[in-house]
Amino acid sequence: MRGKEMRKPIVFMYLFLTVLTVFSCDTRELPPPWELQPFYQAIANNDMETVQAYMKKYKHIANFEISNITGTTTIGTVMTAVMSGNMEMLDLMVKNRADFDHQIRPGGFTAIHVAIQMQRKDMIEYLLDHNADATIIDDLGNNVFHCIAHDYRNTEVFTLFQPYASELINQKNKTGYVPLILLIAEQYKDGYYEGPSVLELSLS
Repeated sequence: MRGKEMRKPIVFMYLFLTVLTVFSCDTRELPPPWELQPFYQAIANNDMETVQAYMKKYKHIANFEISNITGTTTIGTVMTAVMSGNMEMLDLMVKNRADFDHQIRPGGFTAIHVAIQMQRKDMIEYLLDHNADATIIDDLGNNVFHCIAHDYRNTEVFTLFQPYASELINQKNKTGYVPLILLIAEQYKDGYYEGPSVLELSLS
């Protein structure tokens, strides 16, 4: 009996601490699903005032990805900020610890892949400076150099990724093509091109 009586205060104390922990949680960390759509829309529309209001209301809303009704398509806040073209919006998302390596589904692209396609050197530099992973491949096996290959004149963007060239420039995608082959095909399908090209830098 004495043992059972000694256990009672311990059980009550455990229950008390559990309830206290639940009620002390910051509910702002948990945005309801219906709040994500207008939040993402505000990012896409460069509506900084609305975005900041949501982030003040929900502490970690920048970390929540949004998906369609079936859950087959997802996108993150950093990707949305890059697509908006707003450097200030991108900075806000990253400073709020959003996942800049999030891969959109379907496709597997990251924010860096999209920034390359948009030829946004400033955004690429920003993401790399914040340790974004430049080695991630998309669902087709394409790396950053496969993306760069589609614009063989964009030598400035290529230069940003030169530290990764030895690892990635000869990496095959799922169709068996390495970036160098794509660079050759892209450059010469337009005929003779004068001036510096990514192909020249790749071979140097």
